[in-house]
Amino acid sequence: MSAVDFNKLINDFKPMVNAIVYKIIGKIPYGAIRRDDLTQVGMIGLYDAIRIRKCPVDSDRFRSYAGMRIYGSIIDEIRLNDFVARSVRDSVKNGTASEYEKSLAGSGDFLDIADFEVPDSENPLDILIDEEEKRLINDAAEKCDPRDRVILDMLYNEGVTKRQAAERLGVHESRINQLNKRAINKIRDELCA
Repeated sequence: MSAVDFNKLINDFKPMVNAIVYKIIGKIPYGAIRRDDLTQVGMIGLYDAIRIRKCPVDSDRFRSYAGMRIYGSIIDEIRLNDFVARSVRDSVKNGTASEYEKSLAGSGDFLDIADFEVPDSENPLDILIDEEEKRLINDAAEKCDPRDRVILDMLYNEGVTKRQAAERLGVHESRINQLNKRAINKIRDELCA
């Protein structure tokens, strides 16, 4: 890949990095870490995603992969700069902390990310992207065998466990695992095609 192509990719995905940073920065204490620093770390995550990619950069699969790499690199950086150990946070959360641990955790100068999750977004663009991803996955699933589609529907739409699906279909749980994996691989291949 030439330097021009690489720089174009970086510029094309920079809004995604900024959107992820914007979501995360709202969840951490003000002044704990600078937005510019998180943006730089997110750009490094983007660089890694482009460098390691296994599917075309214009695919939805790559966009999802890049988003996870960017998010993961930012969270890793936040955790790296967090001076309070996770064990201290867990003990405060569980109510078994000593007074010293409580004073550390209660200072407000730390980053509380022990339970950090991606927030549900109210952003219409995010909702639209989620709907588009679901549509693409559903279209790819339509190309699976009918039995595989039944299993996917039970596992992911009805919330049935693999054991319950096996009982319903009269097969072993290991066979459900095989068919589920086959269907997921088929969907993955369709999305990258």
